[in-house]
Amino acid sequence: MSVPNKIKSYLEDSKYHFQVIEHSPTERSLENLSTAKCPPTQLAKVLVFEINKRKSFVILPSDELVHLGTLKDELETGQVKMLRESDLEEYFNDCEVGATPPFGGLYNMPIYLSSHFQKDQEMYFNGGTHTDLVRMPYQEFLIVEHPTIANFSVPIKDFSDYREEYRRFF
Repeated sequence: MSVPNKIKSYLEDSKYHFQVIEHSPTERSLENLSTAKCPPTQLAKVLVFEINKRKSFVILPSDELVHLGTLKDELETGQVKMLRESDLEEYFNDCEVGATPPFGGLYNMPIYLSSHFQKDQEMYFNGGTHTDLVRMPYQEFLIVEHPTIANFSVPIKDFSDYREEYRRFF
């Protein structure tokens, strides 16, 4: 399978410098690391949340988890809910479930981007399928998509410690 036409057109119309990397099917972002041959801080996990009653992209490195309390604090809202893939099938009907690329301009959605990405590097993410990764410069993504950068993600290995420490403050 290849990147859906709608997504490829968006990449080209936005003047992104990108490369599509075809690979064997994967279901989880961490499985893409062997294909991308990049550090986990360059491989994006793209989630969709409802924030203040609006669908929003929440993007973080593939080896991290969203810390919901911190996300709420960073965005100064209590209205944050992660949406299930089954809730999104109709909205992202041009993509395979779970392979939506992080283009707020294409889907008319705000983007909240973890501050933990490697700033002067490339980023990788699914291109609408589970067999295509898109690689592009991180700085281009910032210029075109205008994400809100926030500190809301925690490395998977540190998540339980962080959760306990966070609870002590509340």
